[in-house]
Amino acid sequence: MVLASNLVSGQNFEWNTNFNFSIPKNELLRYPGLQESTYANKYVVGEPLNIELLYQYTGLDPETGFYSVLDRNDDGSLDYEDRKIALDKSPSFFGGWNHELNFKNFSLQFLWRFVKQEGTLELFKAGFLQNQRAEVIDALNTNTQYQLVSRSTAASRAYNNVLNSNYTITDASFLRLQNLNLSYDVPKNWLRPLGMKSATLFFTGQNLITLTSYKGLDPEIPNGGINFNSLRSITTGLNLKF
Repeated sequence: MVLASNLVSGQNFEWNTNFNFSIPKNELLRYPGLQESTYANKYVVGEPLNIELLYQYTGLDPETGFYSVLDRNDDGSLDYEDRKIALDKSPSFFGGWNHELNFKNFSLQFLWRFVKQEGTLELFKAGFLQNQRAEVIDALNTNTQYQLVSRSTAASRAYNNVLNSNYTITDASFLRLQNLNLSYDVPKNWLRPLGMKSATLFFTGQNLITLTSYKGLDPEIPNGGINFNSLRSITTGLNLKF
């Protein structure tokens, strides 16, 4: 859906805006022989195509202090048949709201982007030799949602299992000021004595503001929390034509 409007159109001031909104939808309707194929651990009839099948997280084992996930068929081992939670990695909806304003010699354009989605956060790697968020220290306490620090291989297996569970799912929605452009055209009567045809002062910013509850580096790439897409950038300058 796209809406566009010329909100104000005057002699010295003009304001144009457009709004777009999308709800992506897809569903696997049929797949004969899916359960016997190599895609049984990837697709589910009735679910979207871009999913990840996950274990059901059941909390910390009170005896070992390790993460635990549900063994659905109670066969003593964990495999794709125990992964029944489908994480849709596509946004629920997304869109943007763009504005263009002109007042005399000033021009302003800015775009807000919004995305409603879920992502994963995997920043709590007990025993991993790299810098971590301060919350990792909570794993040293007995009353915590994080697995206790341990050297055992069982702890490593438990951690790997929980990375493939719904424990890591978190809200990764965001509202972002994607870009902002401000410019000023110097009056031509100021430029003629200097032999110039035009002069424009400009300011450009990318990714200036991001509002989100996601604790990873960048909600635009919410896969684990350790990746980012674009840095904040600010550019100023002067364009001259003679």
